[in-house]
Amino acid sequence: MKKTIEALVLCAVMMSTVACGGVVGEEEKDEEAIVLLESTMTVREFNERVDEMIISSLCHRAFVCPEKDPFYSWVFSVAGNEDTCTEVFSGSVIEEHDILTAELAVREGRLAFDGSLAESCLQQYERELRAAQCSFNFELAIDSIQDSGSCQNVLRGKQLTGDLCAESEECSEGYCESISTNSCGGICQRYAQKGEGCGNGSAICGGGLSCLVESSDGTGQCIGLGSRKNGEVCSVDSHCSRSSVCDGGTCQTATDFDLLEPGASCYFSDYAGCEPGYVCGEVASTGYGTCMAPLPQGSACLYNVDCALGLTCRESNGAASCQPKSKLGQACDVDWDCEEGVCGNGMCKKYGACDPT
Repeated sequence: MKKTIEALVLCAVMMSTVACGGVVGEEEKDEEAIVLLESTMTVREFNERVDEMIISSLCHRAFVCPEKDPFYSWVFSVAGNEDTCTEVFSGSVIEEHDILTAELAVREGRLAFDGSLAESCLQQYERELRAAQCSFNFELAIDSIQDSGSCQNVLRGKQLTGDLCAESEECSEGYCESISTNSCGGICQRYAQKGEGCGNGSAICGGGLSCLVESSDGTGQCIGLGSRKNGEVCSVDSHCSRSSVCDGGTCQTATDFDLLEPGASCYFSDYAGCEPGYVCGEVASTGYGTCMAPLPQGSACLYNVDCALGLTCRESNGAASCQPKSKLGQACDVDWDCEEGVCGNGMCKKYGACDPT
């Protein structure tokens, strides 16, 4: 799961014609219990528990400490509170498509699942996420967990460079590069190492690394996670330390955001400015609006998450408004438009596994 959490969320919330989802003694007793859990852990159970932990942390972040990063407060405002948020957004970090694809890859021998490491990895997720959920640099925590030894080897790729793959986890030495926009899967490619080129049209950085983009064409070089000091150039938060964020292209000591109260004037591009549970709505041609509850059906909108629960922002005849989500078989532009399943070829469909063979 090399995409950043913020990138995964943005796939859902922005109005776009590109779909981002899938196709589809007391001591001795404790040790025995752990062994039993490890030996019976499945790919599905592991992925569902990771998803639950991440979503729970994000929802806590959004409603308990939004001043640390109001982006998530804006994204999850539609839920209204932390508990509803966790329930509504369950399965949105590791989707059903990802789980089905991993299960198929294990059955077909492209991926190995090590249940003996799964519980250790889950314990690390729980420990690290609890410590990071109200810190400034949440992205760094997520990336660090995913690149740790135990978590890195729970799902171990068996495909070599040049082999077919459905997801990057299947590649033993790198990532899965798509070969077509019309089909799932791709070819395993070698990860870029520290100091090597990365970014748009180039390789993806390996474990413990992130792409520092410094050029206008979206390319850069791989650097270590959290390796940039304050004042040094960065392109994403995970380049900076846990107490810093990437602001204006440089790492800077993070400070709490000032959140706007309901009824206050807000600016549409500063989508993260309102208190949790509120969005910048009724935006005029000047770009200014009002912090208010998520918008009801028929209201003019700019983003999918501006609309109330069960609604999505749809464009028609040059104007966008909040409309009911689509059922299976109905038209869609992005996954968020669908009540269930995924948006594929302009229609809401059930999740399915990617089979590149």
